[in-house]
Amino acid sequence: MNQRPPAPSQTVSGQETMPHEHKVHDYTYTHAHPHEARHSHSSLDDFLPDTAKRLNGRWAQPVTLSGHGIRLEPLSMAHQQDLVNAVSDGDLWKLPYANVPRPEAVPGGIAQGLQLQEVGWCVALAVIDIDSGKAIGTTSYHDILSAARRLEIGYTWFGLSWQRTQVNTICNFLMMEHAFEALDARMIGWRTDHMNLPFQRAIECLGVQKDGIIRGDRVRSDGSFRDTLLYSMAADAWPEAKARLQTQLAARQVA
Repeated sequence: MNQRPPAPSQTVSGQETMPHEHKVHDYTYTHAHPHEARHSHSSLDDFLPDTAKRLNGRWAQPVTLSGHGIRLEPLSMAHQQDLVNAVSDGDLWKLPYANVPRPEAVPGGIAQGLQLQEVGWCVALAVIDIDSGKAIGTTSYHDILSAARRLEIGYTWFGLSWQRTQVNTICNFLMMEHAFEALDARMIGWRTDHMNLPFQRAIECLGVQKDGIIRGDRVRSDGSFRDTLLYSMAADAWPEAKARLQTQLAARQVA
């Protein structure tokens, strides 16, 4: 999912996140909208905090993670057509709380994500179905705080065909495992729209803690105001959560 700009559950758009101090609202291939920030800021340097410029990009790096039929790999323009196809699967951008890009916004969103990755604010990943080799959505580490060893998982969406499957759980598992075990993260966070009840149920099944709510911190695409729910997991909760998720994923594969 905290104020910096700008990534199978039953979620329509996966983890949704919000930039915090410097709102960058349309990290288009994902969930936010940086074009709003561009209206008032001339460059990324204008809205990225100095601490982000100095510290980020040295801890969480682009990475490839695989397991349970899914591969997460560094996002690139090579994924453009697959992501256009994925976002067209179900017209998900029409849901006001989903904040999924329109097909024509996908290329610009990828470019924006790569810019934000370049300055260390996020690690943008394509979600690949290993059997088909196709990108079916995106996810990211974001709000990366190297000094605090904290990051968030979000900017996640999948095509409608992949809703109500275990793909979102797999993505979270792979990213949590990497963050806690390879990066030695102290804390992982998530954010979502208070209307996104499927995602709330899905994220709570990971064993996260519900931290609170930020009221009226965003305007949705339909003009309504959103409240943002905050979740987190600390490193000391990971071993128990990992064991439970491994059992859950293994059971689903057998079934």
